[in-house]
Amino acid sequence: MRAIELALVLIALGAAASAPQEPESKSKSAAKTADSASEIVARLREESEHQSCTVTFKMSRAGKESTLRIRYAPPGEMSFEILNEEGTLECWVQPDRWVIRNAGPDDQWAGDFNPKEMFACEVFGVLKDEFPGQPVEGEDMGPGGDLTLRLHPDKPFNGDRYLEFELSWLPERHHPLDWISRPEEWSGARVEEKLLVLEYSSGARFSLSRDTGWPVEMSHPAGSHLELVDYKDSVEADDFDIPTPKAGMKDVTQQWMQGAAPAIFYSQRASVYAAGIRASRDDTYEKPVIAEKLVKAFSAIYTKEMRRPCFGDWSEMARKRIDGFADACEERLKQIGDDSTLRDELDAVVAEEKSELLKAIEGGIDDYVSKIPAFKRSTKESEDEDEPLDPQIVSEIFVSEETAARDAFQVEIAAPLLAKFDSDLRAIGALK
Repeated sequence: MRAIELALVLIALGAAASAPQEPESKSKSAAKTADSASEIVARLREESEHQSCTVTFKMSRAGKESTLRIRYAPPGEMSFEILNEEGTLECWVQPDRWVIRNAGPDDQWAGDFNPKEMFACEVFGVLKDEFPGQPVEGEDMGPGGDLTLRLHPDKPFNGDRYLEFELSWLPERHHPLDWISRPEEWSGARVEEKLLVLEYSSGARFSLSRDTGWPVEMSHPAGSHLELVDYKDSVEADDFDIPTPKAGMKDVTQQWMQGAAPAIFYSQRASVYAAGIRASRDDTYEKPVIAEKLVKAFSAIYTKEMRRPCFGDWSEMARKRIDGFADACEERLKQIGDDSTLRDELDAVVAEEKSELLKAIEGGIDDYVSKIPAFKRSTKESEDEDEPLDPQIVSEIFVSEETAARDAFQVEIAAPLLAKFDSDLRAIGALK
């Protein structure tokens, strides 16, 4: 199921991607060339953002060849198709729709959903309000496709794969083409008449067209190779008309969404940590003010997180327990009648049950918070990767995150359950 594994990582952050490794050191005489390479990529970055295109590559790995065709219609529509002897994998990304289909001889499935519903979160708006003036990733382009084509020169990013390809949907985007989104990464490139070329000590090579900004060749001695076959500066009118899936295709929409959720969660957390780190380093605000702002931002994430189906299942179990206890109390009240001693005993049982419910809720909060993963910078993090994260700053930010998580659990889960307990028991006269 290599194809389904690919589908599950086609996600907003592209968490597995890593920046190109620094090529071998250059002499002082190359400094001017290095600067001009970055300037060329900066120009290509601006031009390519608005250029429709259809791009075809030939890919090979481990003796197997595939054709990769990518289409881009700015600002937010992208698609790809991969064709080889194992079948066809297709994906369409639009501002309000994300579709993927695999048509193999023994493995046919389709996923189709509105990513805005899944990715929707107020955290980006909160960050803009709480940390005005800070860069917010991708605030200019809006929702749509984000494409990664990466060469990993020194070690594979996944299994034996040195070439990485991902098409993601992002709610807010900085630039749709990952490999030229940060011009400084090309500062060590050799400038040729029609190409920019990065060469590595491992023998890996990445050449970029100075006309289009698209890769011309990506190769690794281990056998991974991608080569440009055709570039056309347009798309067809019907390229983004998504056809009806073939009969018999398995619907993997829910599986796909569940697989995407952890990366979405990470991307939102990373945005808040980046804002907190910048504010702490710049001394923009006093620490208590930063903490308060971060709690507001994290609350936007965790309020939505608490509404996921897994928490709904947990709450439903607690509700059924309350219903069962209320039914038992109602029967007991009929038996007690006016006996004050038995009524006192029932009151004690009700108080004990509420105490147990509180313990279960507190245990649920503690268990959830204990499983929040420690923050680690993604390899695509926009912060300077040469500057290590300050453990003290990260620790302080996590305190705000934990506070927000506990508050969200309290508001979204604990409070409604306790209110239901009191309401249901009062309704039958079992709670004074």
